[in-house]
Amino acid sequence: MPVLDLPQAPAGTSRDAYDAFADLYDAFTWDHDYERWVTTLERVARSHGLRGHRLLDVACGTGKSIVPWLERGYGVEGCDLSARMLERAVEKTGGRARVVVADMRLLPSGEPVDLVTCLGDSLNYLLDPSAVRQAFAAASGRLRPGGLYLFDLNSLRTHRQDFGATRRFERDGWDFCWTGHASPELEPGERASATVTARRHGASGPPAMTSRHDQRHHPMSLVRAGLEWAGMECAQVCRQHRDGSLDPEFAELTHSKAVVVARKPAPR
Repeated sequence: MPVLDLPQAPAGTSRDAYDAFADLYDAFTWDHDYERWVTTLERVARSHGLRGHRLLDVACGTGKSIVPWLERGYGVEGCDLSARMLERAVEKTGGRARVVVADMRLLPSGEPVDLVTCLGDSLNYLLDPSAVRQAFAAASGRLRPGGLYLFDLNSLRTHRQDFGATRRFERDGWDFCWTGHASPELEPGERASATVTARRHGASGPPAMTSRHDQRHHPMSLVRAGLEWAGMECAQVCRQHRDGSLDPEFAELTHSKAVVVARKPAPR
């Protein structure tokens, strides 16, 4: 079987949010251009010395981030906490990738890989800073010496603004509503939450889908310290613009996301 189910995560975790969201996630993220995004990420990784084509995509969701890597000739493993999201990933990849249910703090065993990715602000769903360190250690454990770990994080600006805003749109016959609950004065390291609901277009009454998303802002100083604790070095922190493009340097109150490149040192 391409999907290996593991014990249930505790209630109230991101697994609940994405199990509820699985059928509609691709419609909700219709404007996320993963082909362009992966092109950018691969270029960044190669600039930091990425060699080889073995990749582990952590929190891969419905597989939208897996397919572009497969098309570039990578051998890909994917994992996610939500089995329902992974059912869609299996459909997309057609058996070309090994896909398993796993917590990012306890990754599936396997051969060392050249690159571990964790995208879509997935690490922000870890609400305890110690859990972030555990996730870093798990990623390091799957990397070969000299391998790279590439992940993104929501900025303080995103948690203050996007997680404090309401946004509505219609797609594929569904009316979506994102309702943010965060304060515009949210402090570094604090939690932010939002609720996504969906109704059939034009319908009234209770929503057909409700998904609550709880995140924590992770200050870059703690991220760097966590990488060091896990035996990795931070090679670069890029800033991501709203269109997905990247530039050097990052500012919490200016940019939407940080994209971090870390390296597992090779023995000297």
